[in-house]
Amino acid sequence: FLKVSGSKHIMLSFTLSTITITILSIKQTLSHSQIGWLSDMDYYSFRTSFFNLDYNSDGMVTLNEAKLGILSLLDDEYLNKQDINEDGQFSNEVYDQYHTYQPKKYNCVPSLISMDFVDCLIMSVRHSTTTMEDVIIDFDHVLKLYFGECDDISPLDDATCSMLVKEGGDLCNADPQQYCEISCFKCDNDGKMLFQFDAEDYSDTDEQEDIDEELKHKAISSLRMYSRSEITALTGDHNQRIIDRKLGQHADIKAELKADISNKGRIGHGHVCPLKAKMKHINRNRFVFMADIHVEPWYNPDGTSYITRFEDYTTDNMFQCRDGDGNHLDPQRECTLTGFSDPPITLFTSALHAWNMYARRPEESVLFFIGDAQAHSYLNSDEAIESLMYSLIDSMLYYFEPDAIFLCPGNNDGPHNSVFTKNGDIELTEAWMTPLINTGIVNNIQMPHRKYLIYGEYYDTVSLFKLTGYYMKPLSKIQDNYFVIVVNTNLGSLNPTQQLALEYDLEFVVGLADGKVAILGHHPSVLENMIPSKYLDSPESPAEEKNDIILGLFSGHIHYFSPTNKRGFTTLPAMTQYAPYSAFAMGDIQDFVMNDGVRQQKRIKLTNEHLLMYIASDHQLVDSHCWQ
Repeated sequence: FLKVSGSKHIMLSFTLSTITITILSIKQTLSHSQIGWLSDMDYYSFRTSFFNLDYNSDGMVTLNEAKLGILSLLDDEYLNKQDINEDGQFSNEVYDQYHTYQPKKYNCVPSLISMDFVDCLIMSVRHSTTTMEDVIIDFDHVLKLYFGECDDISPLDDATCSMLVKEGGDLCNADPQQYCEISCFKCDNDGKMLFQFDAEDYSDTDEQEDIDEELKHKAISSLRMYSRSEITALTGDHNQRIIDRKLGQHADIKAELKADISNKGRIGHGHVCPLKAKMKHINRNRFVFMADIHVEPWYNPDGTSYITRFEDYTTDNMFQCRDGDGNHLDPQRECTLTGFSDPPITLFTSALHAWNMYARRPEESVLFFIGDAQAHSYLNSDEAIESLMYSLIDSMLYYFEPDAIFLCPGNNDGPHNSVFTKNGDIELTEAWMTPLINTGIVNNIQMPHRKYLIYGEYYDTVSLFKLTGYYMKPLSKIQDNYFVIVVNTNLGSLNPTQQLALEYDLEFVVGLADGKVAILGHHPSVLENMIPSKYLDSPESPAEEKNDIILGLFSGHIHYFSPTNKRGFTTLPAMTQYAPYSAFAMGDIQDFVMNDGVRQQKRIKLTNEHLLMYIASDHQLVDSHCWQ
């Protein structure tokens, strides 16, 4: 080890059994992107997720901290009870519970999802390093290793790729692909981990010969995630059809709208769009899927950015609408939608009203909300978070009973990127979770005898939820022995505590007669990594009939819709207008022939036909009739 005296920089070099890595630690005061094409907002998101690994909160992340991974509040409680030696380290027995946890699949394909980066880093240090020494890891260095040779060069000098893709995504379907490889999930690095074996690092021939071949193989191998739902979401033809529908560019779409107007006559008083008479009260689907609404409680309809927030916003003036001059506007009669920014809460309530108009069996229906209630760059205030959550839940409870509502934490819920994590602001986490408990959405009443034994302690549904964000409850409105599991993907896919609870609950469902489960998790790639392969049906490896229990796996986050794939994963579209299109979905359970071509199993599969998209032009009043 080399320490440069009198400098703020420390150069650390260490040799592992399979690789040599040099890592530079710098004072962690940077707030602007150190990569030319990476926006400051995305850089901040990566940095926030990275420092969730800083266990002792000293502003640095070490090798052992990275091996621990992102810790939940439950992990923190457990580790606080463990002894620390004179070097400030836990015992090997404690580390072994975390350091040795390696799933059979993981993802190191670069993306702009910060959880993908942190999962790749954790997996890399657990998988590729065997040193007992602890060293400091530099954030900017490993971020550059993560992106590698891939870049995200934008065709426009004044707009980042992530912004262009969020607004339209047309670049992702260009042939050949020239720009925005990472934002379009087209960056191909063979899924390499961050630290790779390189024979040139070894000058001693004898030392090279002594390298364990199995360890060498492990160091250079990567179990890349194939058929990731994000790729389908951004490049599939279905998204072009969705966007065409929104713009009314297809002849059949224009004819359909014209017929609606002629059948309906003039647009109803106070409405912007004609109500599609053929849809009213005929939709028999009982499942409602919503995600990424990103409610802006301080809405300014004159704004020009995806964050359109009036000045002097506080917790005392939430859910107001003010124009660019600060004048108060009536939310129902004067507050128009920009069409490109995080919306006011009225857009969410209009979607619920639209669902109620179209639903034939509303009393039998359930709502899956898959994360991101808060606007981007939300106010770090427990009062602001709690007020938003109670307002959203109150609007849900107008139509649904608490046992029919399933809410999932996203990265824009509570403290940014860190709800229920050890390094997240506990007051902000409590502000997000308390409304769910107080309204009965998360409860011990439905499963009073369900207990989880984790690290020698028993937890019920509520106590486990309060420390991890994870919970399971019955899908009692639909059928006996049907359940929903909600996972907190802000913990990543490498947290053994949450994984214990998940696998325990999956085994529980397997043991029930005709047991089935739907699983909700905000980040698509994290959710995909968390599900044990024995429960997934695929053409290459059909699930055994006893393990074929999954109704569907649902995520959000990327603001694009990806229809249900052959393994049962679905990515829901965003409801915010900071997206190529705003939509939610309605679906139901059906019998489908499985990948072996013989068995039939019950599944929830969503396609374009299940979407209700907001089709109004920009700068119009909110209208529930426009969800079509």
